[in-house]
Amino acid sequence: MVIQIIKAWAQLDSDGNNLGVYAGEADTSTVGDTTIDNVEVATVVQLPDIERDIPDFMDDKVRDERNALLKQADIDILKYKEQVELVGKDPDLVFDNYQALLQYKQELRDIPEQPGFPYDVTFPEWPT
Repeated sequence: MVIQIIKAWAQLDSDGNNLGVYAGEADTSTVGDTTIDNVEVATVVQLPDIERDIPDFMDDKVRDERNALLKQADIDILKYKEQVELVGKDPDLVFDNYQALLQYKQELRDIPEQPGFPYDVTFPEWPT
């Protein structure tokens, strides 16, 4: 979650009635203006800041990228396994590369455990 700070201000009439609430810093230049209902703005006040938690989607973005890489590795691993099962078929991948792909997948799974996750992440290199 990310904390968002919302600033707001209000226009008040001479009786202290709220004429409108607006985002941002108070605009004192509106004092003396007349609203659409012909009510004069007597004063403006800065309202207390509001803090709210908003979702942080960076976590999802990194996980989506990692999951796409896992799927790519799964394709090569599955192809290797299928070719090994076929009698007389030499697999396109050598056993060492197969092992490297398994290690690569584990490194991808460990990404959320990196200390800087999700903002400072190092993706492993695709094995050659």
